[in-house]
Amino acid sequence: MYGASNPQGLLTLGTYSQWKKGQYMNIILTLLFLDLEAKEVKEPPTKLDDSEDSDSSEDNSGTSEMDFLRDLFSRTLGIGTPEKVLDELSLDGVGRFLLSGKCKNVVFMVGAGISTSAGIPDFRSPGSGLYSNLQKYNLPYPEAIFEIGYFKQNPEPFFALARELYPGQFKPTICHYFMRLMKEKGLFLRCYTQNIDTLERVAGLSSDDLVEAHGTFHTSHCIGTLCRAEYPLSWMKGILLSPHLSCL
Repeated sequence: MYGASNPQGLLTLGTYSQWKKGQYMNIILTLLFLDLEAKEVKEPPTKLDDSEDSDSSEDNSGTSEMDFLRDLFSRTLGIGTPEKVLDELSLDGVGRFLLSGKCKNVVFMVGAGISTSAGIPDFRSPGSGLYSNLQKYNLPYPEAIFEIGYFKQNPEPFFALARELYPGQFKPTICHYFMRLMKEKGLFLRCYTQNIDTLERVAGLSSDDLVEAHGTFHTSHCIGTLCRAEYPLSWMKGILLSPHLSCL
């Protein structure tokens, strides 16, 4: 993990989506803070009277959620301590931490949600999601359009979809430009993205800034076992927009 050599630690900000039992569990904000010198101090709970308990129920809910996430990552990943980093679990709390001078290495973990406002559909939202609108391709199951085995048998569905989603038709969102701002301020470390739309690059991030976990339209490779030649975006664009694509 990044941050092990930096006592200021590592902050991850973004959306982590986990697919479970047909539903998404969205954790909007996760904190991993490494190598903190401060030690956790546990104090016995103080009993509140009825009025105090009622007034602070909302604050306690946010605090308990943050404490749960902090403790979860500390226990499951075996790194850091469940040290409190934010004064409150909100965008304002994140903003104050970023401005405090204690945050030095911001890591973004992003997915389809940061590009939906640019007009690119996510995958599994009922009705509007990509997997709900692939009937015209006559796929055995929606995910087949992105599987290499099915692509080798029938590449046309993927290329047809690629024409619709190809870079140049969409513009970066405020989230993409926020990552660029963090880079310009010297706070950015890395962006791990599930997206293939290249909008991180359009916003101003470089190859060294990105880990494109699911691939990218930016480059393409021959899938021949003995070839593996790399082709640039401009070459692939000419192929995708060619009326003779089916000849490939």
